[in-house]
Amino acid sequence: MRFELRLAIALSLAAAIGCGQSTAPRDNGIPVDAPAGQDASTDDQTVFDGPIGQDLTFPADIVPGDDVPPADDVPLPPDDVIMPTDGGCPPAYIVCSGACINPSTDVRNCGACGTACTAMQTCTSGSCAALMCMAPNTACAGSCVNLQTDNANCGRCGRACPTGSTCTAGNCACSGALVACATTCANLATDAMNCGACGRSCAGGTCAMGTCACGAGAVMCTGGGCAVVATDVNNCGRCGNRCPTGAVCTSGVCGCPTGSMNCGGTCVNTTTDVANCGRCGMRCSGTGSRCVASMCTCPAPSMTCTSMFGGTTCADLQTDPANCGRCGTRCASGQSCVAGVCACAAGTTMCMFGGFSYCANLQTDNRNCGRCGMSCGFTQRCTMGVCG
Repeated sequence: MRFELRLAIALSLAAAIGCGQSTAPRDNGIPVDAPAGQDASTDDQTVFDGPIGQDLTFPADIVPGDDVPPADDVPLPPDDVIMPTDGGCPPAYIVCSGACINPSTDVRNCGACGTACTAMQTCTSGSCAALMCMAPNTACAGSCVNLQTDNANCGRCGRACPTGSTCTAGNCACSGALVACATTCANLATDAMNCGACGRSCAGGTCAMGTCACGAGAVMCTGGGCAVVATDVNNCGRCGNRCPTGAVCTSGVCGCPTGSMNCGGTCVNTTTDVANCGRCGMRCSGTGSRCVASMCTCPAPSMTCTSMFGGTTCADLQTDPANCGRCGTRCASGQSCVAGVCACAAGTTMCMFGGFSYCANLQTDNRNCGRCGMSCGFTQRCTMGVCG
């Protein structure tokens, strides 16, 4: 509307000065042209009032006698966003994020796309400048607003009032019996999400006179809302009594489903659980071990071997040096299990010392030089099976 006012003033002065009409004041005003077909001498003639003899100050961009810009060049309001047409954007507009904007006035794209002015600035001729607001208004996001009454800027810039409330004296106020709670106005007497106080929820229940009430068969549990203690696994039989993981609550009693049992606070199926196979804590070990019908089993060609401590493992008796040929037969140090038989590697021989078996190279072993038990002492070395 500012441009339209400047345009009206320019046209008036052009008619009064440029066309040679009298500028003598009438009723202490300056006559201007009347609309086409209207008698300029009537009392409805538009005038610009001002003290006699006072000079009129024109806006910087309007000079008496200048040509009036064509209507197509008149910019739209700063916040206008226009979608481009087949002909593109209007003159002086540019495309930003798929929309036509006026970089001369848009506070979000001032001078160029993405150049935003601060809340205390406005965009003038493509440059951010301090926004001067008349009291009691304050500059907020490129506009002058009254912080005492503006719902979007109540008390301070950016502080929006909850839905259903209004800004009064800089504070958000809800109407009637409503109270401002977070982002909404709530009736604390009946609101199940804000019953008696903001944020107090009657989960699963209703709110009457600011007090939560539960339906038939349910009780109010502190912090948990309404609960049917006969079936609620988190409040089984009483508030706060949580059933083990996987359990069910039946008639207020926690229980594991048929075929499972409570192991360390979790219901497990001991017929298939490798960590609790047949009983709690019975873990099936070994690569590929499974629990079938409460028994640990191993994939072929492995078989289940039980240690002296009661644990089980899957072992291939043909290759496992800890269970070579049969469970519990451990090969000596340096030996490997080949086809179910412990054997020393090529070039070595089985020797014993102190009741322990081990593989030794009789060609180079100082303790078994040439034969098992033949020591070369501390001063000689075994070479080709001979101490020297």
